[in-house]
Parts: sequence; structure tokens; C-alpha cells
Amino acid sequence: VKMVDLSEGDSFDINVKEREVAEKIEPMCKFTVNLSLNNSQYGMRLNIDAIIQKMGNILAQPKDK
Repeated sequence: VKMVDLSEGDSFDINVKEREVAEKIEPMCKFTVNLSLNNSQYGMRLNIDAIIQKMGNILAQPKDK
């Protein structure tokens, strides 16, 4: 899964091991997630531990006034 940090602009390739977590991820949506960083002989790996909250679409919808 490829994710972007909207506040910093950094992008990450993230491994999702849990099927139920992967099924909750929707393209072009903002999420609050718990991440874990693991180090092994093959390098570092960033994993999604849990999706805390779906924050909506990244494309802001203008509000009618």
C-alpha cells in the first residue's frame, strides 16, 4: 500500500499483514493509523498496526453557504 503524509508530503510503501486492516483502506481517503517500524536483516519495514479513524476524502468538498 502506498500512503502519503498530508502534513509533511512524505510518501511511504507500507506492508499490511492483516486482511481485515487492508480491506478498510480506501483510495484517496484520509486515515489516522498506528504504524510500527521493524528492522530485519533485509532492511526496515513500515507496517499498519491498526486503523484508528477514517477522516474522509482528501479532496475537500466546498461547503454551500
